[in-house]
Amino acid sequence: MTQDGNDLKLAGIVIGMAMNTQDVYQKEQWGANFTQDISKAERIAHGKEMAAEVVKRYRAMSGVGNDVPIYVAMYAQAPEDSLSGGNFYSWSVANSGDTLGNWTDLDRQTVVLPMQDGTTSEKSVGSALNTSFKNFTDKLQGFFPNLSSITGQASYDGSNLKGLNVTVSTQFYSATEIESFANYIAETAPSYLPNGVPVQIRMEASTGMQAYIIKGANDSKYTVTILGSY
Repeated sequence: MTQDGNDLKLAGIVIGMAMNTQDVYQKEQWGANFTQDISKAERIAHGKEMAAEVVKRYRAMSGVGNDVPIYVAMYAQAPEDSLSGGNFYSWSVANSGDTLGNWTDLDRQTVVLPMQDGTTSEKSVGSALNTSFKNFTDKLQGFFPNLSSITGQASYDGSNLKGLNVTVSTQFYSATEIESFANYIAETAPSYLPNGVPVQIRMEASTGMQAYIIKGANDSKYTVTILGSY
């Protein structure tokens, strides 16, 4: 919305459309679920058809002028058993009328860390980060062997790392243990986790989140926030 005198004027519309990468079906009612992959070409083609229809319907709505730009961003849902989530893969805009312009492809992907054996090579996106992440995990578990798990999700645009989210699951419940471990993570992370990108580390137990350890893209040190002890 933009200010037009004392009124607000619609300046543009952004629509996100999620496309399945798998069909999930049952051969009989209440039976087992089966999956069938949807090809990339089929997903993209159906997505463009649906996007064109959605733009037509929005353009026909009252209050949506013919010259209001309508942006459409296409999102590929991850398979049900995926830990990485989906990604946006293209976008387009209808600047006027109900015809979308050329589509711009996006090369976004999420890599789950540590990567499973056999899924990485020296040329794989995330392979170098995977090695340093494993070293980070080994360091933490060597100091605190009772950790439940350490996992990460790295976001890439092409081959460029854009950010890293880490979840550390613990079995600590006293205030002293939580604070001590959170500070140890903050001291250890700079030696193993990437610089130049935002990094967020969640420290949690079965009772909930215990601490939040973060740094911005331009930061060299991590900030620790203790959320509670139980």
